[in-house]
Amino acid sequence: MILSECDYFKEILHKEHSSKWHTLHFAKKMHPSNTVGTFTLEEFSFCYLGSINNIIDIDLIVAFLNACTKLRKVKLHIIGGRKESAID
Repeated sequence: MILSECDYFKEILHKEHSSKWHTLHFAKKMHPSNTVGTFTLEEFSFCYLGSINNIIDIDLIVAFLNACTKLRKVKLHIIGGRKESAID
């Protein structure tokens, strides 16, 4: 399963295995709606693609990752850039 924080990255990166892609929003004033599927891996590996800014609810992300650590070991990779950066 592959989760993206917004449909923008999902549209760009879902070239293969599109049925595995799901969007999970972490914006303030929103809550992750549907956590999808059952995980069978020994470890969760999350990659946050994009800028971490004032519209992102950091506390919600931390709470989500803490909940995941109760089930499995968690790794978080952050790939972002300045505001003017974009993925081509």
